[in-house]
Amino acid sequence: MCRNRSSKSSTTDSNSSGLIDGASVLACAVAPVAEGTTSVIAESAMNRGDYEIPHTVLIPGSNRVVPIGYKRRMTLLEMVAVQAAAAALVLLRTTWGINLRYGGFTRRPLSSFLNLFIVAALSRLLFVPFQLIYRELFLAPRLNKPEDVPPSTSSQFREAAGIKVHLLHESPPSPETSNTVLHFNHGFGACSLSWEPVLARLARSLNARALAHDMPGFGLTQRVPLRRTAGVYTLQKNAEITRALLKPGDSGSDSEGGHKHTILFGHSMGGVTAALAAVGAEFEPRYTTLVLVAPALTAVTRTPATTNLAAAAAADAPPSPQQRRARLSMLAAPFRGLRSAGERAARFLYRRALLPVASPLVALSLHPIVYSGAFWRTGLQKAWFDKAGVGLEVVNRYRWPSLVRRWDRGLALFVLSQSRWSKVAHSDTPEEPLVAALKRKADAGMRIILIHGAQDPLVSAASSRALKSLIPAIDLVELQNCGHVPHEEMPDAFLDVLAARLSPQRSTTAAPQS
Repeated sequence: MCRNRSSKSSTTDSNSSGLIDGASVLACAVAPVAEGTTSVIAESAMNRGDYEIPHTVLIPGSNRVVPIGYKRRMTLLEMVAVQAAAAALVLLRTTWGINLRYGGFTRRPLSSFLNLFIVAALSRLLFVPFQLIYRELFLAPRLNKPEDVPPSTSSQFREAAGIKVHLLHESPPSPETSNTVLHFNHGFGACSLSWEPVLARLARSLNARALAHDMPGFGLTQRVPLRRTAGVYTLQKNAEITRALLKPGDSGSDSEGGHKHTILFGHSMGGVTAALAAVGAEFEPRYTTLVLVAPALTAVTRTPATTNLAAAAAADAPPSPQQRRARLSMLAAPFRGLRSAGERAARFLYRRALLPVASPLVALSLHPIVYSGAFWRTGLQKAWFDKAGVGLEVVNRYRWPSLVRRWDRGLALFVLSQSRWSKVAHSDTPEEPLVAALKRKADAGMRIILIHGAQDPLVSAASSRALKSLIPAIDLVELQNCGHVPHEEMPDAFLDVLAARLSPQRSTTAAPQS
């Protein structure tokens, strides 16, 4: 069931604009992973409920079966042995100390219950890293080249923006009459397979060429080495890849060297990428449609910092926060050179010190999480309204990237690239706020369709209503009894919404349905 709901109007001035809060985008996008991580680690779900999910997958188009995740569950004997090793290390350190004065060992007996308790507690704490080391040495899966484990018969690999990108490609039923191309961007923790339930069906119904690619750090797209990471694991780079894949003259373009109509889809974090691509000069507004699905866009209003400070002082009124920021900006003007030097230092420290140390640690910590089928099931159930809909097929769509080499390093580098340090290290000249650019494009004729699950627990539908209040031309549709991933949870309803708005017979100037 779907209904079109207009958001309540909010009070804004004519110069108000929508901004992207990078922290909010990451928080919204990472929520299913973060919440699932806590429950899986705290409850040891990997050892208690994981193994009803198979540890093998079948490569489409072949009879080859490959292992996914850890090879098997640790046996009771293995767990006892690992715990004993941890206890032995603590006991040795507690009862035998190195006598530096005489160069030998001296006995320190455990003479109290407190010491016994400390030994037990430390042994239990050491069990977690010892268990991780044991799994990595004896139970870790054999990883593959991306080309050896294609997740779909429509998988392709192409060079785009200097990166070898994996994508799903669907051809139109009647290529000679097709003049439409569809492109899909996935959300955090997902890959192009997230769009599989609707990709081929949309290509057929719209007689369009459809592309869905894996952004850097996810799926089967090339993991760029650490020395080349500057600006690669960012949403801006993903938007550049999107534009490159749709560039006229690329492999798969029609015989006229371009497409008359481009429809850009983006889900959650991918909504930001799709929006960044749509506001580019490459896409003419009249022939571009932007479809945002539960986008992780934080729409806020901003009062111009050029408020009349003298008038406020004359009225003996306390300064507003915007006025205080304006004063601080004026006082800080002589020190902007120092800020520039600080940013250069931060860029050096981030690339040469933080990333080389942090990325391997973050990558290793991801293994017991991502290799667990129970983790994905738990996290996805938090994102879906109908928990029963999260079956093995859905779980495997999200687990598939863990089959390829260096999947962990790519995901770790993406996460680290969203940090505040990274924002400083890659600071560029300020650009036009994204929501303001979208409004400008919408005013020039670009259609924007926004589909949101009314019961979305991760990105509230209220954020989409706020976005519509800033861009009235948005066609907002809320799907009832639907969570964060409408195209996976309710593909039929999702396609019905688009059929009513994107069918060739429908005029591009038709009013939104009520």
